[in-house]
Amino acid sequence: MAAKDSEKKNEAPATPAEEAPAQVEQRQIQLRMDDQEMRTIYSNGFRTSTTPEELLLDFGLNVPVLSEQSEGQPVYQLKLEVRIIMNYGTARRLVQMLTPLIRRREEQLGESVSSGAQNG
Repeated sequence: MAAKDSEKKNEAPATPAEEAPAQVEQRQIQLRMDDQEMRTIYSNGFRTSTTPEELLLDFGLNVPVLSEQSEGQPVYQLKLEVRIIMNYGTARRLVQMLTPLIRRREEQLGESVSSGAQNG
């Protein structure tokens, strides 16, 4: 019993960090947006591709093309202009930001935003 008592005496007292779950220190980070070289396009169509580490989003303009081969039926051509490549973490944050914006817009209009336009 004396050995156990001496071991307890040598132990350091528990600190608050050991008693409570670890708390993550939060720091505020300033992020400056530089849009000097930003390009703006209108997109009504897109294409997605994936790799094991990344998501590729190609944006462009979906336009009807009339030709003799189409026999009067509209044929659409998606003219791709911009490719955005992002990792899945960034894609998840994008979805988290877009979801409430789309939901709010649908509530304002009383209809689905996705109805009408076709996506490529």
